[in-house]
Amino acid sequence: MVRTFWLIFLLSPSLWVVGQSSSEILAELYRESGWTEVAFTHGDMRVFNKEVENFGIPAIMVKKTAPVSSGAMASAIEDVANYTRFLEDVYLERSDLLKRDPKVIEGYHLLDLPLISDRHYVYRMSRKGDSSDGSIRYEWTLVPRNSENRSFLDSMDAVHGTPVYVGENVGGWEIQRLPEGGIEVSYRLLIDPAGRVPDFLMARANRVTAPRMVRGMIEEAIRREKK
Repeated sequence: MVRTFWLIFLLSPSLWVVGQSSSEILAELYRESGWTEVAFTHGDMRVFNKEVENFGIPAIMVKKTAPVSSGAMASAIEDVANYTRFLEDVYLERSDLLKRDPKVIEGYHLLDLPLISDRHYVYRMSRKGDSSDGSIRYEWTLVPRNSENRSFLDSMDAVHGTPVYVGENVGGWEIQRLPEGGIEVSYRLLIDPAGRVPDFLMARANRVTAPRMVRGMIEEAIRREKK
């Protein structure tokens, strides 16, 4: 039951936005001031929290270095259609690539959760301009249900027994090339679980699941580079 509870927060990044746009929240997530380190996980993986105005649940950031190229890491992050293959331990039942152009990916996730109602959502992830030093940034937001994807979501309801649609979300990945080789990856997220979940439990769950997501993506990037 505890593991199931944590999972919702990893793959259902949703937040209840109060008087702030997604762009304003993203700007706050990428503002370096205000982050407080809260835990260490497996050596060089570092976990931070940040209080954000109007939100009871703190934002979370995970940073980790990895002996892999930025291109391999980007390849893993963008491979939405294959998330179920290399994120096997997170109850991700379905991950569909709905739309893609050179800078924007739209995807669908269905979570098959034991003891708790299934969740699903559509999100839009943008790849921001690559810098000359090899750094890459991705930013995502939830696509509202009353959008152009409504008919698709209705069909998923029919097939999967009306999963709960999560709330809005804001988050991002950043990949920075290191001078000594390899990369530093950061994963940032501000979420609300789309249900009556105490804030302190949500914050605790994030400190477990966000590092798991980062670790899984890095492992897949390393596997791709070894091909």
